[in-house]
Amino acid sequence: MPRVQFGESFGRDTLPELLALLGRASVLITPDSVPAHMVTMVGTPVVGLYAATNPARSGPYLSRLWCVDAYAQAARRYRGRAPEKLPWTEKIEQRGVMDLIGVDQVTGKLDELLRWRT
Repeated sequence: MPRVQFGESFGRDTLPELLALLGRASVLITPDSVPAHMVTMVGTPVVGLYAATNPARSGPYLSRLWCVDAYAQAARRYRGRAPEKLPWTEKIEQRGVMDLIGVDQVTGKLDELLRWRT
């Protein structure tokens, strides 16, 4: 399979082209985003990065097991409340919220996913 130079196509792909590219990926590591949900449509697993949003509410439904979930920690730090006390649609869009997710957490979920796939 030929290697793809991702940087050459940024900003120039159409949504169908992006969906085709995501379908060829082995896994996608991304925060709560449109690509996280698009890749789920084509069956590619997602390591979702969730601190600003609650993955139990908006996570990729086929890859929930591999989401890094820092939403509870963000709710306590930035809202001073437990996540279950926040409105269902509450987003915590604060500077630094994604910093609550560590590299070790992400690589740990990726390792779990890759072990599951083999």
